[in-house]
Amino acid sequence: MNNNYDSNVDAEERDRDEWQRVHSAVEYADIRARNKVRIKTKINKKDVQVRDYYPSHDKVERKLFKYYCPICLRYFNTILVSTCCDNYICRFCIGDMAKKAKCEKDFVISCSHCNT
Repeated sequence: MNNNYDSNVDAEERDRDEWQRVHSAVEYADIRARNKVRIKTKINKKDVQVRDYYPSHDKVERKLFKYYCPICLRYFNTILVSTCCDNYICRFCIGDMAKKAKCEKDFVISCSHCNT
């Protein structure tokens, strides 16, 4: 009888995991359909370094933090480029927009530069 109980629990867990996987895929597809902005990157978020100010007194840091996000006004060692108009956006700003789009069904991510 114990084995039967364990197999029922395993089946319930598998069903729950499958439901979560399908639900997540549908939710992701819905978010992608509503939001047309595409940003491609091979850069890991953990590799992004940021400064809240322009490193004017340090020549090495000026070369390292040469990218500027026009949305959050911070400087980065690397930055993303939008596919619609080739303007800059940082990982943090696009991440904030993606989180908001996931939580708010009416929010649509659009390019902050060309409104595509």
